[in-house]
Amino acid sequence: MERILEDPIRITVGRQRKKMISDLLSVPEVADLRGVSNACVYEWVAKGLLSTRDRFGRILVERTNAESFVPKPQGWPPGRPRKITKPALLRARRLRAQGATLAEIGKAIGVSSGAVSYALRRDAGEIAD
Repeated sequence: MERILEDPIRITVGRQRKKMISDLLSVPEVADLRGVSNACVYEWVAKGLLSTRDRFGRILVERTNAESFVPKPQGWPPGRPRKITKPALLRARRLRAQGATLAEIGKAIGVSSGAVSYALRRDAGEIAD
């Protein structure tokens, strides 16, 4: 009895090349591949971070997209942003070494003399970060 081999199933995705079914992964497969929960993958899909196809009543993710995906850190870094940036702090140190007062330095970089004092003390290690 002769066995008839069928071509692998292919799906057309817009104007892109035809994708083989093996190029697409289900959400649980992506979760296993990335080492995260299914809920996490569904969240990435909902935010549009992974390109997906809805085929056969299931959400399928492109294998290359799932393998190369690097999630971005969510939210802001903790804490309040610094009032004086690093370039401004360098300028403040330079002015202080030249003998400028805290008020003059503050006026030059656009902050209060108290902010200058705090930043210089923090930079010198007198105040813990």
